[in-house]
Amino acid sequence: YGVAEYGRAVAGGVFVDTNGPLPGETSRIRPFIWTPENGSRELPVPVGTRNAKPNNISADGSTLLGWYDFNNSGTTRFGARWVNGEFIPFTTPAMYVGEANASTPNGSVIIGRNAGPRLEAWYWTQEKGVQLLGRLGAINVSSANSISDDGQVISGFGGSVAQFPGDVAGHRAFLWTPELGFVNFDNFLRAQGTAFDGWLINSTNSMTPDGTKFVGSGYAPHLKGLAGWIIDMQTVNICHAPPGNPRNTQSITVPFRGDMGDHLKHGDTIGFCTQ
Repeated sequence: YGVAEYGRAVAGGVFVDTNGPLPGETSRIRPFIWTPENGSRELPVPVGTRNAKPNNISADGSTLLGWYDFNNSGTTRFGARWVNGEFIPFTTPAMYVGEANASTPNGSVIIGRNAGPRLEAWYWTQEKGVQLLGRLGAINVSSANSISDDGQVISGFGGSVAQFPGDVAGHRAFLWTPELGFVNFDNFLRAQGTAFDGWLINSTNSMTPDGTKFVGSGYAPHLKGLAGWIIDMQTVNICHAPPGNPRNTQSITVPFRGDMGDHLKHGDTIGFCTQ
C-alpha cells in the first residue's frame, strides 16, 4: 500500500486467517512492514482488533499510516500510525479520528479523514495534535488526501453537496494553507479566472512536493461522468490593498507559495479586484 523513498521500506497487509475463531473474524488483515535488512514483519495492533491496514508510508520509512477496527465497530475505522514499529492511535476519549491517509516525508505532519463530531478532514503534528480542517458538504466523507513536503498545503475533498445524478457522490475538492484556511478549491480557482467549461472539481488526489501542481478527478460535462484533471498553480491573482491607502486596490499576480500567504496576512483577498 506504500513504498518509502528509494525502496527502503514497503507497507502492506497480510491476511492472517480464512475463518477466525469468533464471528466476524473472516479474512482478517494485519499490517506489515518490509525492509531489505529485516524482511517482512507484522506490526502490533490493539487487543480485539478485527482488521488493521496501512494506507501509506512516510518517505523516510519511519511511519506507516492507516486504520484499525473492531468486531462491534461496523464500518467505522479508527486512524492509527505505526512509528518505528510502535502502534499509536489518533482517537482519544475526547475525539474520534478516522483513517490516516498521507504524511510529509518524515511523518511529522499526517493527514486523514473524518474526525470530530462533524467528521472533518484533519491534520496532525506532535506539537498540536489532531487539528480539524473543515468540510464543505453536510454528508459523506471529508478527507485530506495530499500534502506538500513542508506540510503547508493540504488538499482533498470535503463531503457531499450532490447536485444531480452523475455528480460523483457530490464531493467537492478543498484547498488549505495556514493563511488561506479551508476553502472550496473550485471557488478558489474560479476567482482566479480559471475556465472549467462546466466542470466540477470533485477531489484532489495528489500534489507535487512543492505544493504547486495538483491532480484529481471531477465531473466532466462532455463525458457526463468522471474524468481526471491537472492544475499548475505557480502564481495566483490577488486583490491588493496597499498599506496606508487601502481604498486604492489593484489586482496583482504573486507566487502561490510564500507571497500569497504574506498578502493574505495583511488583508488582501483572493481573486481580482471588483472595483
